[in-house]
Amino acid sequence: MQVLTGGARTFSALTYQNQHPDNQGYFMRKVQGFAENLTDAGKAFFSDAVELYDRYNGEEAIRLAKAAVRKVKSIWDRDDIRELVEMGKIQHAKPIMQRWIMAAPAVRHVWQAQRCEGYSDSYVDMHPGTVGETHYDYRRVMDGTMVTLVEDDDADWMITHYIDDLVEGDRDLDLEEKVDILNTWEALRIFMDAGGEDPTSPYATKL
Repeated sequence: MQVLTGGARTFSALTYQNQHPDNQGYFMRKVQGFAENLTDAGKAFFSDAVELYDRYNGEEAIRLAKAAVRKVKSIWDRDDIRELVEMGKIQHAKPIMQRWIMAAPAVRHVWQAQRCEGYSDSYVDMHPGTVGETHYDYRRVMDGTMVTLVEDDDADWMITHYIDDLVEGDRDLDLEEKVDILNTWEALRIFMDAGGEDPTSPYATKL
């Protein structure tokens, strides 16, 4: 059984269609012009009305609706290692991919600085305080992976083998799985550099 959770505002945002931006703009221009001629009491009433309208039609409601729709679309995704390059797919990654997403240095640095959500409802950091080569999960991905060198005049590429005892229940990642994770990391780097939505937030919060 799959359960979609959220508050009343999430339900309302998912249930009721958003107003077209042109309609929203027209409405706000009209009511703001009307408000200029109101008494103080009328302006207070008007302010409450605008707040109510914004609650169900504003940016926050649109964000909640978008997040809810993305979650519904991801409900039937398998919990396995796969390439994720779309914002919505990354935001609603299953636990197995969350582990590898949170091993991406572009995400982990930001998360450790408490500037992104990092799947706070579900992700458990088994190696706190580590990032990059000091992080066990990162080493599992990069073990035996060829890296192209940009600034080295003597070599074009490098392969590093990390000698780790595998955590109980772990296995070596195969090449296809590593490629899927690395492609996801590249998408994450682009999203993190661009700012805007947090790719590690199922609620589509801002970075």
